[in-house]
Amino acid sequence: MKLLRKIIDPLFPTDSPLRLLYHKISAILATIIYGNPSKKLTVIGVTGTSGKSTTVELLHFILQGAGVNTASIGGIRVWMGTKWRKNPSKTLRTGLRPWTTQKLLKECTEKNITHAIVEVSSHALHQHRVDGIAFDCAMITNLANNEHLDYHHTVEEYRNTKGILFQMLNTSFRKKDTPKVSVLNADDPEFAYFKDFSSDKQWTYGIRRPADVMAENVVYHADKTEFTLRIPNANARVTVPLTGQHNVMNILAATTVALSVGVNLPTIVELLPLIPPVPGRMERITPDNHPYTVVVDHSYKPAALAATLEKLRDTAHENNGQLTIIWGPTGNRGDGKFARDQRQECADLLHKYADTIVLATDDPGTDDNNKLLSMVREMIPREEGQGFWRIDDRYEAIRYGVYTAQAGDMVLVAGRGHEATQWINGEMIAFDDRAVARQVLSGLNQE
Repeated sequence: MKLLRKIIDPLFPTDSPLRLLYHKISAILATIIYGNPSKKLTVIGVTGTSGKSTTVELLHFILQGAGVNTASIGGIRVWMGTKWRKNPSKTLRTGLRPWTTQKLLKECTEKNITHAIVEVSSHALHQHRVDGIAFDCAMITNLANNEHLDYHHTVEEYRNTKGILFQMLNTSFRKKDTPKVSVLNADDPEFAYFKDFSSDKQWTYGIRRPADVMAENVVYHADKTEFTLRIPNANARVTVPLTGQHNVMNILAATTVALSVGVNLPTIVELLPLIPPVPGRMERITPDNHPYTVVVDHSYKPAALAATLEKLRDTAHENNGQLTIIWGPTGNRGDGKFARDQRQECADLLHKYADTIVLATDDPGTDDNNKLLSMVREMIPREEGQGFWRIDDRYEAIRYGVYTAQAGDMVLVAGRGHEATQWINGEMIAFDDRAVARQVLSGLNQE
């Protein structure tokens, strides 16, 4: 199989017309064979650069908690009502293959589920993986101008690809008594572009700019956030067990979609304080009374990494502690200018925010791991042993970060989040940052 891929991939890259035609035909066939199940569901598509998976989880929790029988197909996992299962993709692909997605949507109809939330990546849109799905609501978290340019080449191409989801609102099957709704981030620089797409109803959310749903008087704490949730005709003070502005935006996004499908504000306000932790998203590994804090997060790209690092650095320094980060570059992104620029941006963020950087192996894929780590090491202007360590073995890197932590410190294991496998030398091996951190902590407590 590997030999076949080495022959086929250079001849027919992922964005070649022949491959895209294959994907389109595949999506059409899958839709037909599974009986076009999305026609019988209210389907919500969630796209954006970052926050998609978290927003899908939050929205599923709110809808299910409000009594709406809901399924969700996200990058973290798949929910069918109150039961979940692992993401079926071996590579944890955000946009699953159309055969898998249509099969899951068919399962929804068989289990009397009424609403399905589908996480939609730009790759899935461009490669026709969601063709045949009759979307009723399209929402976007945000759009960063420095993401996925290795595939989409330009910011405009990337933005326009995200726009396909909003085009699909009016071109896909229209269901009786189900309006076509768009939900937009009013604070996003590309808001005007997405606002031009027509829909039966358009909802907006934000913090800085006027919007239908807003968070005002936001107060951030180490383990929670308080804000006033305001809609046009009502408001309520809420406390949520998530931190950081990016999570406030994710909550606003999920809340706005929930309001758009008929969930009332009092129900949402009642549910928000009960939000469970999102796997691998700012997931706290240490108990509340521990002298220092270990957190696992999925942030590996600049936009998400910046938000996470700033929040944790501030929290550590407020507690007279320091921030240690364990992070490494991912592979299979090519060696062109975009990939190098993105790694440089990540390296700059590590240097700016972290008191101690531990450079470790992430998912090199089929790339040379030593080459990847050496490249990033040259981008970090610190001497070995002076707030910087290179520890290739990720287990030992996590172990070092945990064992050297002092009271008040924050230890961030970043880049992989909920992922339970590591892709090294083309092979998938079992490795879960959360399980490793817990194992190391357990061993430390027994000493």
